[in-house]
Parts: sequence; C-alpha cells; structure tokens
Amino acid sequence: MTQLGQLLQRLRLDAGLTLYELERRSGINRSTLQRMETGSTTNPDTKTLNALARFFGIDAEQLYDAVWQEADAPLPSPAVYFRSKYRLNTEQIAEIEATIRRTTEKPRKGGDKKNKPDKK
Repeated sequence: MTQLGQLLQRLRLDAGLTLYELERRSGINRSTLQRMETGSTTNPDTKTLNALARFFGIDAEQLYDAVWQEADAPLPSPAVYFRSKYRLNTEQIAEIEATIRRTTEKPRKGGDKKNKPDKK
C-alpha cells in the first residue's frame, strides 16, 4: 500500500466510514477511492485530492505530500499548487512566481555555513 493509500484508509476508518459511505458522502466514485487506497492509482487528480481534503477537514498538502513522496514525478509547479490550494487567479499567481524568482536569484547572506570550517 502506498503512503496515500495508508493515509486515506486511516482517515476513512477513523471517521468510521466504509468505501460505500465515503462515496455517498464525498461524491467521489468508490472505485476511484478503492484504487487510491490499494495503490493501483498512484497519481490522482488534484480535484479528487482537494475534495478529499475538504471532506476530511485536513490540509490538501497532507495528501499531496503522500502522493509525491513516492512519485518519480516532480512536485507540482507553484502555479498549480497556489491555484489548487488558494484558488488564486492568474495575476495573483504571476505575482507569487515573480517573488519566488526574485528570492531565489538573490545571493544568500553569509554564504553556505555548513561547508565552512569553524573559526576559533
């Protein structure tokens, strides 16, 4: 079972739900839920992950993290993340991406102290 499958099953069982009841209450197809729990679906769409997060009252990041820890694929782009998490529009996302670029292009103050010998 994948990390996502373990997390989803734990959330479902902690809520005292069967797959049938989770389907009925969340609106997510039972076969999709079952494939996610067993690990036969390893890359569910963000709509499903967001719906599950809302249903269980958890941060979607917990589900995303469980998916991407085992995936060979890279993490989603900032645009996908912020659009999914915060429902930001294109202009807001462009502003965040510009901030990320400016931040990552700046030289770090003090350099990388991990690789420098201690001065005594």
